[in-house]
Amino acid sequence: MNLYHPIPDADSCDCLDYVDFSDWEIFQQFERRRLSHAWKPIPVTLVKGEKRTDFPALPGSDLVVTEHAWQILQPLMGQSAEALPLSCNRGEGYFVINVLDVVDCLDYEHSEVERFSDGRVMWINAYAFKGGAVGNKNIFKLPEPGKIIVSETFRAWIEKNRLEGLIFEKVATLYPFDFSTK
Repeated sequence: MNLYHPIPDADSCDCLDYVDFSDWEIFQQFERRRLSHAWKPIPVTLVKGEKRTDFPALPGSDLVVTEHAWQILQPLMGQSAEALPLSCNRGEGYFVINVLDVVDCLDYEHSEVERFSDGRVMWINAYAFKGGAVGNKNIFKLPEPGKIIVSETFRAWIEKNRLEGLIFEKVATLYPFDFSTK
């Protein structure tokens, strides 16, 4: 099974921008905890690209979806994520996805990790995962700061439902057997 980072195609598709740019700071609160109970929709504007998309880019956020895309993805994501509404000037329904599932599955010994001087993870250049730790998760984040990771099932679901606007950057291939030596 392959794992990917889903990246909005900001070069050719529609994007969103903040009405008040200081609103981007709210995404720093996305610490893998449910926020829907206190969420107030962030005002955004639609910036037209070459084509419409189901996943418009929004600076500082991981993943934004249209209302149509959320309806299709919700059964696949289950309780792993929540959709928080944005308030768009065009009246269209957009949601920022807050990923709630955190999986401690990174094999630090075999990954390529850059750290801050205090030891915190700054960047992951190459991923290696602990055997069996990902399980059947379709969308998750690592305990360290970083991007959303999605499964091959997630990518195939996007293609099957003809949702457009994501580029899938492969981060790892998981094998059904653990061939590591002990």
